[in-house]
Amino acid sequence: MSNLTELYAKRQVFLDYGAPVPDSLASEIKDAEGSIFVAVNNTFANIAPTELNVDELNGNIVVAIEYVDGKLSRIGSTSTSQDVFTGLNMNVLSIANEDEDVDDDNDGSGITRSKSIPFSVTFSGGKVFRYNKAQWTLIDSLKYMGLEQASHFTGEMFKGFPLVGKRQRITPDGQKWQKEIDGWWIYINMSNSRKIRCIEGVAKMLNIPVKIELLEPAENPVLPIEKPKGKNATFSLNGSLPMKKNRSVLEAVKLFLKEIPTATFDEVLSQFPKHLQGSYGVVRSLADVKERSLRNKTENDRWFLDPSEILTAADGVQFVVSTEWGDNYPQFQKHVADAFGWTLKEV
Repeated sequence: MSNLTELYAKRQVFLDYGAPVPDSLASEIKDAEGSIFVAVNNTFANIAPTELNVDELNGNIVVAIEYVDGKLSRIGSTSTSQDVFTGLNMNVLSIANEDEDVDDDNDGSGITRSKSIPFSVTFSGGKVFRYNKAQWTLIDSLKYMGLEQASHFTGEMFKGFPLVGKRQRITPDGQKWQKEIDGWWIYINMSNSRKIRCIEGVAKMLNIPVKIELLEPAENPVLPIEKPKGKNATFSLNGSLPMKKNRSVLEAVKLFLKEIPTATFDEVLSQFPKHLQGSYGVVRSLADVKERSLRNKTENDRWFLDPSEILTAADGVQFVVSTEWGDNYPQFQKHVADAFGWTLKEV
């Protein structure tokens, strides 16, 4: 018997006894079926016309082909304005530029990409996710809706891999296609427009109201430099107790780690880029600071180095936050507001 036939047989045992099918078995069946559907989709992708001369028809043209016991049975076609693929929970192969449909804000691959336009996701309970790196908006939105539930979504497929699944995609070039979150592999290497389609598709499948808005970034913004009221100026992060400028930055980085506990050190660096602080950067690895302190006696004065202030990223890298904040601080305030929707105000 084939692997899928064996899996069906195992499932039938549970069905015969009226018992629920284990999630692990259901996931195995889904993955095995998905690989077959991918082959079917690729077969038709190679022979289907890329264009149809049907300008007189309104809406999208949908063609259905049915096979019974492996033999062609019926062919039908219609026009519709609805998303039939998502509605039928189908395994979908996107034909247009699938190989180029990579993450706008991914880096390190050597591929030139258009500038990413971030977006926010708002749920009916008032929960909002918005980050300057859209993959985190996608990840947190899916986590909020439930990764196991989202794993049943097949409205978008990526070279045979689902949006959320148990298999990792590994290619010879070492490209990072997914991110492992809570035991699930979430596909992140896609354009922001496709991320939005995925979130909308999962929300629709689960009947969860959701509102998605594009956050057009300002081009080359001129940031006003507001001088603090004095040496004792204090700031509040999301309504917190007043803090000094440098302490508020430390708490902001801590809050990011609390909201995104799976963030690696490189991802922390990408969310808090060096230019926000200026000379030394917002964060630096503890190992780097220790090495620099051997050459510079004042290096340790530039960072929060108390044991309770040393932070650890998900990949185990310990890092520290800068204590030196001057005229660049307003830029940091604007950054956390634009990237995370937080308030960091003088009080």
